Amino acid sequence: VGRDDELALLRTALAEAGKARGGAVFVVGEPGFGKTRLVRELARTATAAVVFGRATSPSVQFRPLAEALFSALRHVGVPDDPELAPYRPALSRLVPEWRVRRVPGVDDSLVVLAEGVLRLLRRLGQDTGCLVVIDDLHDADPDTLEVVDYLVDNLAGEPVLFVGTVRPDPGPAAELVRAARRRGVASVVELSRLDDDEVRLMVARWLNVRSMSLPDSVVDRVLAAGEGNPFYVEELLATTREGHLNGLAPAGVLASVVVPLLVQGPAGVA
Repeated sequence: VGRDDELALLRTALAEAGKARGGAVFVVGEPGFGKTRLVRELARTATAAVVFGRATSPSVQFRPLAEALFSALRHVGVPDDPELAPYRPALSRLVPEWRVRRVPGVDDSLVVLAEGVLRLLRRLGQDTGCLVVIDDLHDADPDTLEVVDYLVDNLAGEPVLFVGTVRPDPGPAAELVRAARRRGVASVVELSRLDDDEVRLMVARWLNVRSMSLPDSVVDRVLAAGEGNPFYVEELLATTREGHLNGLAPAGVLASVVVPLLVQGPAGVA
């Protein structure tokens, strides 16, 4: 709900990547604004090869990149491509099947690794294009961010779309997004809060009723408690049943949160 324009932009960018006009898009938004939900919907409907990884906190070196490559290679296998041969020692840091004796100082170069990742993604996307998603980029380790920075600078002319989700909080990831945008090598999709009509639609769809039939008392309190944040609205709905919601009597394991939210609003929560 409320993300039609953003999803259309991402699908257009992915279609362009399928024509070897790749690029990068960063989806920026506060926690709960639906960044992950949006990119998963893009991945779910994509005909391109999908490579999906997620950064974690505390960060682990190359974790999102390794997970992303695993997600693709476990289904198609490791490609036997002569073009990748010079990069296999470096890529062995991410692809165990290529684990060989590495030359320190050469095979440890982040630039060589990033170029190897780019060429591997090109190989994966040679038929239908490749969608690379790194979720929660704000939690990524510095080395992963260096590789991402290299990728976004070199995707033009490749069958690859890179999409990263990131919070707007100050930090290395946010600075990477700003710098890439200034250089003109990435687009930024900024997610906003849902407006009142979108929240009403979300509530109506969740409860499987028409928007006009929703009690005003329910809508008003969900609008106030949810604050236009899709996650907050969804949690309110997920921890109530329709009958209880209409009567404002909570049900579910988060009742201690739902009661003050529905009855008193955000100010009633310690």
